[in-house]
Amino acid sequence: MRLFLSIFSVILLLLSCGEDSKESVECSKKEDCAEMEICESGKCISGCIDSDGDNYGEGSLCLGVDCDDSSNRCNTECVDVDGDNVFDCKDDCLDFDGDGYGVGISCLGEDCDDTPNNQFAKSNHKSCLTCLDKDGDGNFTGCDSYSTDSQKLNYDSNDQKFEGDYDLLVVIPENIKTQIDFDIYTNLLFKENTKVKWIYWTNGDAETLKTLIKTEYESGNIKGAFLIGNLPTVFFEMECDWGEPYGMVYEEWPMDIYFMDINGEWFDNDNNQKFDAHSHIQIEIFTSRLTGTVEEIKSYFQKINRYRLEGSLMESSAFIFKDDDWHDYMASYNWSLDSIYNDITTYEKLEETTKVNYVEFMRNAGAEFVYQWIHSDPDMLYFGENFGGDYLTRQEIASMDLKGSFYNLFDCSASRFTQDNLAKTYIHTSNGLATIGSTKTGGIYNPDRFHGALAEGKNWGEAYKRWYNADGVLDDSWFGGIMIQGDPMLKLNKLTAQKLSASGYRAPTPQEILKLRTKMYSPLNQRKIENFENYKERNPQFFK
Repeated sequence: MRLFLSIFSVILLLLSCGEDSKESVECSKKEDCAEMEICESGKCISGCIDSDGDNYGEGSLCLGVDCDDSSNRCNTECVDVDGDNVFDCKDDCLDFDGDGYGVGISCLGEDCDDTPNNQFAKSNHKSCLTCLDKDGDGNFTGCDSYSTDSQKLNYDSNDQKFEGDYDLLVVIPENIKTQIDFDIYTNLLFKENTKVKWIYWTNGDAETLKTLIKTEYESGNIKGAFLIGNLPTVFFEMECDWGEPYGMVYEEWPMDIYFMDINGEWFDNDNNQKFDAHSHIQIEIFTSRLTGTVEEIKSYFQKINRYRLEGSLMESSAFIFKDDDWHDYMASYNWSLDSIYNDITTYEKLEETTKVNYVEFMRNAGAEFVYQWIHSDPDMLYFGENFGGDYLTRQEIASMDLKGSFYNLFDCSASRFTQDNLAKTYIHTSNGLATIGSTKTGGIYNPDRFHGALAEGKNWGEAYKRWYNADGVLDDSWFGGIMIQGDPMLKLNKLTAQKLSASGYRAPTPQEILKLRTKMYSPLNQRKIENFENYKERNPQFFK
């Protein structure tokens, strides 16, 4: 190539010689020549200074300018970052459609349709399934995007497998969606034969959100909805019986089951904007939440993308921690986690279940799956019998960056997403992926069906739906606040969920459940709970 360019330079020089041409300047080095000239055989001629052999460099014969002429092409914007007259690539990625995929070392990957200003090209890269335009319409099978204006899917019309229905509705405020690139997430799910539809949320109340979800269920047959950012919810109120010494206690809590119960009826008998009754529930879909700052949400999606691409973020293991008040409940039972994990560590003896031991384990070994029974409010865990005085706060959990990916939280109000909460804190640790827990007093004391569904390869949303329709529907006081935080489409790694035989499902007896009930409630775990009026005052945009 270098020889060809040299000969080509000489030919151009000879052709340029005429009676009006200027005599070539003699030179000994490049600096003796004018800009865009090179010193060739003692003469300054127009050419291409190209050290890395990519035909991009300095000179009229170059294909383009190269401000990193040592190894890789860089003909995007060149900038002098530190003012030393040495120019560097601003972004070493040739990417015409702006999706981060193209040619260059800083690209996310190669692109099979890099057409500029093409709204359907902004996900079409070689990490897709096939990236083929079967019908020649400019849309590529396996990686077509969709128009955010029409909110319609635009999958290739010859790709019959992906026509019609889709699986997951993602509702997200527009100010978040425009700041984060979700194409990788969408395409990774597509590789799992899961189709995603994104809808921007501008404003409206919980009824508006319910109508949106119901419409998409009826038109697209969605299996679930992923609610990202600060979106509206409803509150439910009732008298809950927690036995002696407190008996019947009034509680109100955010209840996302309202959005999952597509065809049910919900009633506000005292007209105070809180539901207090509903028809028999059989949820048709699942939902989940993800809250946090834009940076936290962006980091979370990078994390779950890495999980899907690379596998488990931690060693395949489970950790069961049953604090003092639960130590003798179904002793040595692992709630079908042995259908998933060979390595299960259990702390349930009184001398084991201390804050120190919990923190030491979670900071050092940690576990991919954590099932913990600890008294709590949204802001902290209470270690010790009867809400003992050894606390672990959200701030401590975040600063210690405790090690866990999936959490089943038998921790009262730990998932109360209408305020800062423990579940959100676990989600945004370095390894956090998904949680299931309660927005009120309560927790899942019978998760065998949930864990068993995960062992079968079901995602978190499907496992929740199976558990709720069989067990959760039976008691609002216990289970009315159970919800997922994090991506509901996550599954346990195939290498993790490989041991499908379990020791067998043992349902708790009525006497055991009654004993649990008397241990659950205390005014202590209510003191940091924000009520409906607090929520309404902070979110007037959700109320007419």
